[in-house]
Amino acid sequence: MIQNLHLILLSVVLPIVLLALMVKLTKSEKGVYSSTISMYVLATILSLVPVALNGFTSTYYDGSFLSANYIGVFDFQVNIITYPIAITVLVLSMLTAYYSYPYMTSRLRAEGRETKTELSIFYFLLFMFTLSIYASILSTNLLEFYLFLEISLITSFILVNNYGYNDKRKVSLIYLVWTHVGAVLFLVGSLILGIYAATFDVYSGYASLKNIAQYIPSSVLAWSFYLIMIGLLVKSASFGFHLWLPYAYAEAPTPVSMAMSALFTGIAPYAIFRFVIPVFPSMFASFSKYLALWAAVSMIYGGLNALYESDFRRFLSYSSISQMGYLLLAVSTNSIYGYVGLLLHYISHAFGKELLFGSSGSMMLSLDGARDMRKMGGFSKVMPITANMALIGFFSISGMPPTIGFWSELFILRGAVDAFWGMGEFGATVLALIFIGFSLTIAYSFYNYKRVFHGPYLNEKRDVRENMTIVLSLIIVSLLAILMFIIAPAYSNALITFIGGVSAQ
Repeated sequence: MIQNLHLILLSVVLPIVLLALMVKLTKSEKGVYSSTISMYVLATILSLVPVALNGFTSTYYDGSFLSANYIGVFDFQVNIITYPIAITVLVLSMLTAYYSYPYMTSRLRAEGRETKTELSIFYFLLFMFTLSIYASILSTNLLEFYLFLEISLITSFILVNNYGYNDKRKVSLIYLVWTHVGAVLFLVGSLILGIYAATFDVYSGYASLKNIAQYIPSSVLAWSFYLIMIGLLVKSASFGFHLWLPYAYAEAPTPVSMAMSALFTGIAPYAIFRFVIPVFPSMFASFSKYLALWAAVSMIYGGLNALYESDFRRFLSYSSISQMGYLLLAVSTNSIYGYVGLLLHYISHAFGKELLFGSSGSMMLSLDGARDMRKMGGFSKVMPITANMALIGFFSISGMPPTIGFWSELFILRGAVDAFWGMGEFGATVLALIFIGFSLTIAYSFYNYKRVFHGPYLNEKRDVRENMTIVLSLIIVSLLAILMFIIAPAYSNALITFIGGVSAQ
C-alpha cells in the first residue's frame, strides 16, 4: 500500500498559492472566475490520486507536515469515511464557484463596486473557506482540525461582512462571536486533554489519544469531553446555540450561504463521530441519549420555525437547524447504522441546501431580490428550471427518492429504533419526537414549495429570464444527487463492513 505522498497537502497548498498568483496577474473578471474553477479541478485531481492508487476501502496517510513534542503529528487521513465527505466539499465548492460568477458580478455592478478587484477578493476568500473545510475533514489531530476550522470561520466572516445583504456588519459580528465561542470551547477542551496526554493525535501513531485516553484521570476526561461537546454543539447550531445561524445564512451572499449551509455546519456532528467517540467512548455512550433528545428538539424547533417563516432565505436557515438535528441524532445512536446515516445525510443535506439556496439566488437575481414568500407565488410559470431544481432539493432534505436523502434517513431511523426502542418511556418519547421532526420536514418543504412556485403569479415583473450559468450549475448538482441515490446502497454496505472492522479492533 502506497503511503506518505503528501498529495493531500499538495491539494491544499498548491491551488491556494497558484490562485493567489493568478488572480493578481489576470486582467479580466472571467480570468479570475476560470482560474478559481481550474484550481478546484487541480485540488480534486490531486485528492483522487491516493484513492486511485490504494483503493477506496484502504486507509491512506498523507505523511506528516508538522511534528512537535507535546503536539504530535499533523497528517491527513483518506479512507471510505473521510474521502466521500471531502470530495463532496470539493465538487460542490467548484459548482458554487461556477454559480457565483453571474450572481456576484451582477451584485457588484448594482452596488457600483469595482468588479474585477472585488471579484478577485471574493473568489480567493471563497476558495480559502472551502479548502479549509476540506482539510479539516481529513485532519488527524485535534489542533490541526481546530486550525483549519478557524481559517474557515475567519474567511466566512469576511465574506459575510464584505458581501452580505441587510445589516451585514451586525450579522457578521453575531456569526463571528457565536461560532468563535464554540471554537474556543473546543480548543480549551482539546488543550486540557492534549497537555495532560502530551499529544493531540487521534489517528496518527500508537500513542494517539484514542489508544491512551483510558489511562487519563476521569476528571480530566470529563472537563475535556464537555467543553469539546458544547463547542461542537455551538458550531452545529443545535437548539439553544442556534441564534447565529438564521441571521448568517439569510444575509450572507447566496454563494456563501450555499457553501456555509451545505458544507460548514455539518462538520460539527462529523467531528463528534470522528474525534469525540474514539477518544471518549464510555463518556459518549452515557451522554448519547441526552444528545438524542437534544437533537430531536432541534429538529422540531427548526421545523416549526421553518413552517411559519415568511422570508424564503430565513426559512431555509431554520430548515438547516432542523437538518443539523438529523445529523446529531444519527451520531447519538452510537451505532453502525446511525454512523452510516450520519455520513450519507451530510452528503444529502449538502446537495439539498446547495440546490435550495441556489434556487433562492436564482429567483433573487431574475426577480429583483424576491425573498418574501407573502409576495411570491406561481414562479414555476416563469422559472420552470429553478422550480424543478428546488423540488429536487426538497426531496433530498425530506428523504424522498430518487435522492440520497432517502437512504440517509432510512439508516438514521434504523439506528434510532435500534438505540432507543428498548429504553421504556424515555426511548418512546425520543422516537415520538423524531417522528414529529421527520413529519415537519415534509410539511415545511412542500407547503413552502407550493407557496412559492404554484398558484397565481404574484410578482410584478413579466419579462423573466433564468440565468443559464446558474441553472446549469443547479442541474449538475441535481443529477449528482440522483446519481448518489444509485451509488448509496453499495457505499453503505462497504461502510458497514469498514466501520464494523474498525470497531472490532
